[in-house]
Amino acid sequence: MADGNAFVVSLALADLLVAVYPYPLVLAAIFNDGWVAGYLQCQISGFLMGLSVIGSIFNITGIADNRYCYICHSLRYDAVYSGGNTVCYVLLSVSPLYTVTVVLVHFILPI
Repeated sequence: MADGNAFVVSLALADLLVAVYPYPLVLAAIFNDGWVAGYLQCQISGFLMGLSVIGSIFNITGIADNRYCYICHSLRYDAVYSGGNTVCYVLLSVSPLYTVTVVLVHFILPI
């Protein structure tokens, strides 16, 4: 059961990433009636926010899959969600290359 908590911890870290860096800059922009942190900070902030949102969605999906497997396939749960497998699943959720690919294919390319 502890392996399933890895998704919750990863989700919390993705949410904290946004709370610590991009959100304060966005709040400063709201209070100053415009972006004041410069172009580079705008790009980094937007990238981290997108990375965090995609990572959060993948983590929530991972939590749902994990719970489904635990409830409906309990006999195979320990094999599917072994310690090593869970680490791989979480790393897939937070992979910057995978996230950038998803953002490009699902958001940038259609635009």
